[in-house]
Amino acid sequence: MNDTLVISPSGKLYGSERVLLDYVTNTSLKFDIIIPSGSDLEEVLLDTSTRHKIITYNPARTAFLYLKLFYSFFIGRYKKLYLNEAGHIKYILLLAKIFPKCLFTVHIRILEDISPERWKLAKKNIPENIKLITISEYISKRFPFRNQIICDPFTFNIYNSRPTYDKKQPLNIGIIGRVAHSKGIHLLPYLLEQVDKEYMSGKIIFHLFGDISEDLDHQVKASLSNRKNVILYGYVKDHSSIYDNLNAVMHLSGTEPLGRIFFESVNRGLPFIGIKAGGIGETAAIYNYNELMVDYADANIMAVALINKLTLLIKDHSKYVNSIDEMKKKMMESMTVSIYCSRVDRIVSGGE
Repeated sequence: MNDTLVISPSGKLYGSERVLLDYVTNTSLKFDIIIPSGSDLEEVLLDTSTRHKIITYNPARTAFLYLKLFYSFFIGRYKKLYLNEAGHIKYILLLAKIFPKCLFTVHIRILEDISPERWKLAKKNIPENIKLITISEYISKRFPFRNQIICDPFTFNIYNSRPTYDKKQPLNIGIIGRVAHSKGIHLLPYLLEQVDKEYMSGKIIFHLFGDISEDLDHQVKASLSNRKNVILYGYVKDHSSIYDNLNAVMHLSGTEPLGRIFFESVNRGLPFIGIKAGGIGETAAIYNYNELMVDYADANIMAVALINKLTLLIKDHSKYVNSIDEMKKKMMESMTVSIYCSRVDRIVSGGE
């Protein structure tokens, strides 16, 4: 019988859930995994013929789930719990205080995970039986509680064909992830203004893949919806197909703790345009990738810098594909799933 429980608060297949998939597929441990019912994550996990036991719950009844878990810990059914994001942290803090001999591991993945509101029950200290994992130095430094940094892994593939670009056609730029302020999408209208000023509106098409966040400014939303060179797809379930018709990927967040989109772009050999800030800036610096990265600055200044990078990309697309290929070789050596799993396994099992 498994004494370790894994919980994913989200059932979407965004970066955090894809890393979880890599982990539970390759770990040496065996878990009971709790995920939202009817979710994409549930479907994929069942398709992988996982050796773990899959348990689903209704996200609208999260409090009831943790009431049942209280009983499970009380009778000794579980002794360890691993939370893939900190969305449920208030419940974990309570369980950890009630069951001091049990071990609780929480992965801190997104900026929302370190918001003071989520951690108000912790006050100044957290129980000793809670272990915290962060995914980059960027987010680790902004988090007041003791934590260990374990960078996310990625499984890179070998493709027979290389991305190409026909200068007679528009440059297709993909912006992938939630259409939200936290993803830097508020910078896009500034960039679109520069596109118009440079008479490039017919030369670049921006493809946005992701749900529109409820807190996105109304004016930003209206600005994007009324543009012929901006296409909003919403959430796309078949994630791999997103990259098939793109010439490059752009990510506008300067606060993303890591940014799996960067790795996915490199995996497909697509030139990546981004900002030298946050986790993506940190990763780009580690691999000495500067070609299409811009400094974090005022929105108007960044918009000008971004249009300059796009102009360079249009002029010599193959040059930047070559640069990405070289970085991919380095990443393939250092971002293996096996190294990641062994480190997380030690923490989750109480060996570290």
